[in-house]
Amino acid sequence: MEIFTKTVHTFIIWFVCIDIIDGVIIKNQTFYAVNDMKMQDTISVLNSSSELQCGRYCLSEDLCCSFGFTAATRICKLYDNDPLTAAPESSASIGSVLYVKDCEEGWLKFGESCYQFSKTHTSWVNSKTYCESLGAHLAIVTNEAEHQFIRQTLSGQNKDYFWIGARFNSTAGEYRWVDGTEMTFNGWRPGQPIGTSGCVDYLVNANWLWNHHGDCYSTFGPCICAKKRV
Repeated sequence: MEIFTKTVHTFIIWFVCIDIIDGVIIKNQTFYAVNDMKMQDTISVLNSSSELQCGRYCLSEDLCCSFGFTAATRICKLYDNDPLTAAPESSASIGSVLYVKDCEEGWLKFGESCYQFSKTHTSWVNSKTYCESLGAHLAIVTNEAEHQFIRQTLSGQNKDYFWIGARFNSTAGEYRWVDGTEMTFNGWRPGQPIGTSGCVDYLVNANWLWNHHGDCYSTFGPCICAKKRV
C-alpha cells in the first residue's frame, strides 16, 4: 500500500517544536514529514523520481531511519539518525522535506520510544517474554516526562494494574530494571518499595504509581512493552 496522508500536527520534543506537514505510507511503514533540520551525515545520496521511490530506498537499507527528498533536484538522501532528537540549533534546508519513521500500528509514540499497552492478561514473567517476542522489553521508566506520559495513558484504561520492567534483584539486594540497571528515577507510591522479592506494576489504587507486587508468576494482568522508535 502506497498512499499519501495529509495531516497537520505539532509535537514538542525536548522543548523543540516540530511541525508535521505531510506523510507517506510505503509498504505499510508510515513516515512523517517534518521540517527539514539539515542532517549532518548521510549514509547514501541517490537520484530518485519521487519521495515514494526515495522511501523505498530507505526501507531497503537496514541502517536507514529517515530520508530527505528535494523535488527540484530529485536528490534523495538516506540518514541513519533521528531528526526528532536532533539539536535544536539545526538549520533548515530550503526545498527539501525530511521523512522519519513512525511507530507501528498499535503502538504509541513518546520521545524516542514506542509503547504498547497490552490487553493480554498474563504473569509478569510471561509478560517479559511477550514483550521480548515483539523485539521490545517491559517498560523501563527513567524520567518524569515518560512517567507522566504513561500515567496519563493508563488513566483511560479500565484495568487494575500494568506490569513494567522491574523486579527485586537478589544479587544486588534491591529492585532493578530488567536490563540490570539501577532504578534512579522514583515513581513509587508512598511507603514503597518494600519486601525482598516480587516485581513492579503501575497500580490504579495508588493513582497509577509504581507498586510492589509479591507474585511474579501466578497473578495475571496486562503489561507495558517499549522499544526504540527507530
